[in-house]
Amino acid sequence: MIQMNKKGFTLVELLAVMVILIALSLVVVPGIFTMIKKAKDNSYEVIIGTIENSARLYVNRNREDVESYLDFYNYYSMTLNDLKDNKLIKKGIRNPRTDEVLDYNKKVIVTREEDKSLSICFEDRGCYIPTLLVNELTKEGNVVSGTTQGLHYNYLKDFYYFRGANPNNWILFNGYLWKIVKVNNDGTIKLMFEGTKTSSGTQQNGTISNTTFDDNNINNFDTNISIKTNLQNWYDSSISTSNKSKIKSINWCVNQIGYNIDGTPIKTFSNDECNVKTTTTSQIGLLSGSEYLNASLDSNCITAYRTTGDNGYTCKNDNYLYKSSYSYWSITPDATANGVWGIKSSGSLGAPISANNTMNVRPVINLINGVIVDKGIGTFDNPYTIKNIVTADKEKPIITILGKNPATHTVGNQYVDAGATAIDNVDGNITNSIMTVSNVNPNVIGNYTVTYIVSDKSGNKSTRTRIVNVIPPTFACGSTLVDDRDGEQYATVQIGNQCWFKGNLKHVGNGCTSNMWDDVAPHNACQTHSTDWGTEVLYQWEAAMDGSTAEGSRGLCPSGWYIPTDNDLKELEMHLGMTQAQVDATGWIGTDQGDQLKSTNPNWCNDVTNCAISSFEALPSGTRNASGTHNFGGTYGHWWSSTPYGAGAWRRTLYSLNSSVNRNTSLRYYGDSVRCIKE
Repeated sequence: MIQMNKKGFTLVELLAVMVILIALSLVVVPGIFTMIKKAKDNSYEVIIGTIENSARLYVNRNREDVESYLDFYNYYSMTLNDLKDNKLIKKGIRNPRTDEVLDYNKKVIVTREEDKSLSICFEDRGCYIPTLLVNELTKEGNVVSGTTQGLHYNYLKDFYYFRGANPNNWILFNGYLWKIVKVNNDGTIKLMFEGTKTSSGTQQNGTISNTTFDDNNINNFDTNISIKTNLQNWYDSSISTSNKSKIKSINWCVNQIGYNIDGTPIKTFSNDECNVKTTTTSQIGLLSGSEYLNASLDSNCITAYRTTGDNGYTCKNDNYLYKSSYSYWSITPDATANGVWGIKSSGSLGAPISANNTMNVRPVINLINGVIVDKGIGTFDNPYTIKNIVTADKEKPIITILGKNPATHTVGNQYVDAGATAIDNVDGNITNSIMTVSNVNPNVIGNYTVTYIVSDKSGNKSTRTRIVNVIPPTFACGSTLVDDRDGEQYATVQIGNQCWFKGNLKHVGNGCTSNMWDDVAPHNACQTHSTDWGTEVLYQWEAAMDGSTAEGSRGLCPSGWYIPTDNDLKELEMHLGMTQAQVDATGWIGTDQGDQLKSTNPNWCNDVTNCAISSFEALPSGTRNASGTHNFGGTYGHWWSSTPYGAGAWRRTLYSLNSSVNRNTSLRYYGDSVRCIKE
């Protein structure tokens, strides 16, 4: 019997096989799971792509509604249910990654790109949903109170404002860092310039220049002053066209706030600054006094500069608007004609300094209500940024009419319109696009209109109208003027480039409310007196000016005429032979110009050589003193100008025993003659 050997695995061999199988599973099984997951992810991407393509079809079908919504809200959303209801996707689509039915309340977001194409994104991709910057700043939890630095709310005036040394109010706009000052009650956002960001701060440290508020010492920001030109030039060259469309043009607060040695309270600034605003809007300006004071958290900051206590210096404490390295201008004037409140490097607001001094300039702008936040939390390292979503341009172009409006035109002459310009916030200068519609007939007396119409590329339309009054031929100097108020007749004379009355004004109008002469304001008395050559009227200055104090006012002169200025009288004197140095001097000036101006009628020329050659026909009507007594008739003549000088005004005097002219000032309660000059 043959015995066969029995074959099999030894224990060692079995263990070796098991080790190999386990090793293979560790390599192969994860790879299989990875392949399965990748396949599911790819399937889900296909489903998302299908959903987004369906959304594109939805947008195309509802293009007008979608575009209109985008114009106002900067994004549009639809749900999967909307797509299902429009039969663009089927009910019950499953997520291949979870095998669960998709949530049909999930959204597809539509936004505009900068090239105006539409971006469509299913929310599972983590789409960007536009958020207004104003909503991001004022969202729940951001607003604080008390002495906590951050965004505070003013309940009385309905605006938000930042307070503290570093309230996380940094924003990056137009390549510059700015500080957010406040959220205005219309949702616009006020920013103050800081400059180009560096690792340690900003290159400009918040200032664009060191200059005067105004070279001519004027503190009214509503006029064409130096600092306004400085700011506008910087704005035009430094802010891009697209970013200019995000900046609102506003009326700036320019009411005068009086200086007090005991310190003008914050409340006075806050309540009174905006009682007067600029009459013309602009996109760039300066910080107001109250905005600086309210930014401090120091409880001792209760007033602007004062001469006692802490001098207002505590206002620099816990105040992000304070600069230790320089002082800078605010927009707030004081109660004088030339003082301006400044934010001082000492920490106080003020005391005011003259506008022709120099301080630093820090631009302030207001972002429109509608800018979209991209990212950031307001810190220096992570400032808020603006998302450049294409928004609808809803702002109309601004038309500026050139020349006078209303305009006057003499009948029979050719009418040439002065035209207009047009500037758009996005398209820039669109003057060439203006359409002009005119019904002016220059040959027929009457009132007409010239209408200017312009539209920007977005279809925003503006219209402005000029009134044109076609009038009878204008008065010819040298003829007799009949005053239609009282029938008084005045001979006229052309002297150089000026047309003058050849006699003194005799009208007693609204300004002459009294014939009782005294030195108590208002000085509104007029009195007549008889002379050898007829009746004359002597006027207190304010009566002659008909209550106005503005140089060059019409006063009691007929329409189209006015009371000459000191410079008008200088021009007359220079035409008769004086030099500039002579007419600028005071006292007796010139040589024989007084005799040239006199009349020969009372024979009061001092030297008959050049007597009366100007045809001005000045007569020695004298003057009335403070009590109304008439003095010096027949020997002196005095004529008011409309140029004030302190409590008085400039005038001219002629004297029978002197051939020259006396340039002097007189108190306003004296009574002098008045000559009118043609406009």
